[in-house]
Amino acid sequence: MNALDAAVAVFALSAFVGGWRLGFVQRLVSWAGMIGGILVGSLIIGRLGGSQPDAWTFIRAIAVLAIATAVGNVAGHWAGARLRSTYQDSAATIVDSLGGSLLGLGAAFLWAWMLLPAMTQIPGWPAETARSSVVAGRLATVLGSPPNLFDGISDALGLTAVFDRVPDIDIGDLQPNAPVQSPLDPAITEAAAHATVRIQSEACAMVSSGSGVVVLPGVVATNAHVVAGGSDFRLSNDEGLSQPAELRAIDPVADVAILVSETLTLDPLPLADTDPSGTGAIFGYPGGGALNVSPYQISGLRTVSSSDIYGVGNHDRSVVIVGSRIAPGTSGGPLVNTRGEVEAIAFGVAPDNPQLAYAISTDDIVNVLRTAGDAEVSSGACTR
Repeated sequence: MNALDAAVAVFALSAFVGGWRLGFVQRLVSWAGMIGGILVGSLIIGRLGGSQPDAWTFIRAIAVLAIATAVGNVAGHWAGARLRSTYQDSAATIVDSLGGSLLGLGAAFLWAWMLLPAMTQIPGWPAETARSSVVAGRLATVLGSPPNLFDGISDALGLTAVFDRVPDIDIGDLQPNAPVQSPLDPAITEAAAHATVRIQSEACAMVSSGSGVVVLPGVVATNAHVVAGGSDFRLSNDEGLSQPAELRAIDPVADVAILVSETLTLDPLPLADTDPSGTGAIFGYPGGGALNVSPYQISGLRTVSSSDIYGVGNHDRSVVIVGSRIAPGTSGGPLVNTRGEVEAIAFGVAPDNPQLAYAISTDDIVNVLRTAGDAEVSSGACTR
């Protein structure tokens, strides 16, 4: 039991006592107002959400949600009080009070059920606290995942489906260590930086961003979840590049996509033809910001069973286990080895371990490259 469990317990006790004081009818009406506030708050934070999830983004989203919920609750409280006043001094008051306590308790656990899954996907203390919470574990076992009605919270935090699908990979003895210094020489670092691009598009009424790497002349490899549901793709970098691109291939299972820009003149990086191993550096534009270079050490490959980027099906896939302190939002960034080759592309980080990242091997990239044609393909549905 941790501090989060204690906070939930205090909140639940307060809701129970408050429910007795308010009664069933007033609590029910105020609860209806609260749910209305939750819905409105989810819509608001869905429009304010950033592309890089972190603890402060989570706090901002919770603050907006709390304010909207409070406004809805106050409105419902006022309406419920008017109704309860019609039988305040009757024998039904005790029954009404008991019902109010139970309803308040249910509301408290509804909050916990809704928020804890989102917390487990935020790197740092939110994930660490939520994952060790007894209440979170019990709610997940008894109630399962929250309904889609509450997905606006995860949307606002920029959590894509693929981060939901692989947060708990059993890495066994493949415990990675994140190097402090890049082993790449300056020439390779410069070439890799030039070949790494920022990818932006309009997706789900939001600006979606990620990273990609030029693997053939005019051809960029990235993650499928970076481009899913997107349109008007644009490639850019810190050196003033700004080029339109077309989506030519996408594989939601492998989480790989291929973009083509006929006017792109950046030199490509070769793809490694051996299993990923050793050290290097990961290049990317976390959160659509400036280029970031993070040293890495590969621990090995792990076969895992997971759904595609939309949460559909159950597929075996190979995941590269990487020790690196990359920032969330580096999806699609290349892992470049000391020979200047792309060994993999990053697709996720472990929320509760800042030194653990996941990547997709070049085998999957090559397989999707082979399916790319001359015609633009649909980016499919949004993942958020």
